[in-house]
Amino acid sequence: MLSRRVLAWFGDADLWLTPTVAMPPPVIGAWSALSQEDAFLAAAQLGSFTAPFNVSGQPAASVPLGLTRDGLPFGAQLAGKPLDDATVIAVSRQLELAMPWSSRTATTD
Repeated sequence: MLSRRVLAWFGDADLWLTPTVAMPPPVIGAWSALSQEDAFLAAAQLGSFTAPFNVSGQPAASVPLGLTRDGLPFGAQLAGKPLDDATVIAVSRQLELAMPWSSRTATTD
């Protein structure tokens, strides 16, 4: 079962820190000419870091980290042990306090 494999990868770590998404966001309409299958495969790449924890049911949170050189927001994902939502939330809060983001906004050219 896939969820058991994810849990085995996690090992005895308290938290994993990963990117939230694997790449910058696509340009609006980038997939409009793709078939449904190809659009799904392209979109699936964006979830390559979040999907394993969705499958395993582990608690996870995405926290804003900053802006790219192009002014786009990016985040990090914290994933915790099964049923340890409290650690994920507590560390997310600590990051929020250490790296205030509420006044930041994405820029556009």
